[in-house]
Amino acid sequence: MKRWDAQGLTATQRAILDRIKAIGPLTIQELCAELELSREGARKTINGLHQMKRLYIRDWPYQGTQRSRQWALRTGSQQDAQKPPACTRPDYDRRFRERHKITIARRKSLLPPSPFQGLIT
Repeated sequence: MKRWDAQGLTATQRAILDRIKAIGPLTIQELCAELELSREGARKTINGLHQMKRLYIRDWPYQGTQRSRQWALRTGSQQDAQKPPACTRPDYDRRFRERHKITIARRKSLLPPSPFQGLIT
């Protein structure tokens, strides 16, 4: 059974708001790591806070290969950031090359992949 405080917030909602207030804007993945919450539980709680107009989407940074919402406290009349357009193929290829720069360089190199491979005859 959920318990609400004087402002109508549950303990999880209060913990999320306090953490965002202390640290600054965070993604769901960062909040899960900070508060040791499940991703589904954090998502439901954040969506509830967003509906209550306590949080807003500040930015859409990349988390690995895809974008994630960055949540921040709503202190005034801030509007949610627009979702960026879908990634085009050239952009995807460029980011792939940036992420796998070392592996690609190794494959193009004439050196053996292992220092011991040259010793084997």
